Amino acid sequence: MKNLTFVCAILFVLLTLADTDLGQSRSLLIDSTRPSVFISFDKAGLLPPLFEGESGDRYWLKLHNNTAVKLFVCKFDVPKRYGDYGIETEVVEEFGRSAGIAHPRGYLPTDVCGIQSIDPGSSVSFSVPQAQLGPGLMIRVQFYYAWTDNWRKDTKEGTWTYVLFGNSDLPSIERSKSSQRP
Repeated sequence: MKNLTFVCAILFVLLTLADTDLGQSRSLLIDSTRPSVFISFDKAGLLPPLFEGESGDRYWLKLHNNTAVKLFVCKFDVPKRYGDYGIETEVVEEFGRSAGIAHPRGYLPTDVCGIQSIDPGSSVSFSVPQAQLGPGLMIRVQFYYAWTDNWRKDTKEGTWTYVLFGNSDLPSIERSKSSQRP
């Protein structure tokens, strides 16, 4: 059964990429100058903490789908002023940065994880406490592409891919502010 699923998935991808008009191949990327999935900075601001123990200082980010197929992420509902959704994040250390530093917990999966699709060429906004992107830290957001279509909601197992956004990806003015925070 797994072999049949794998063959069907490969066939789907090949058929999706085939151009029936002129026999030319199409790219899965909508904008060839950007990665297939990426996170961009939107703004910084202050809101009441979303969860106990958080600061009200937040960064609003956008998760972009730059592919010709849907993406799926684990999300949770939040008031609109915090973004379109709360997105599951994991806080990790940036590569080659300060090893062993203490860092805040991210928004990890809960027992109830809603799956949100992100259409081709679109993006969703979400916010995180600024502490999650302190010096030497980055967030890791997991997602899966529609062509894998094997995520099991009951066990949260499947073929996940990750996109990263770190302190070094913030605008320089925000990086300098974050280095001055306690």
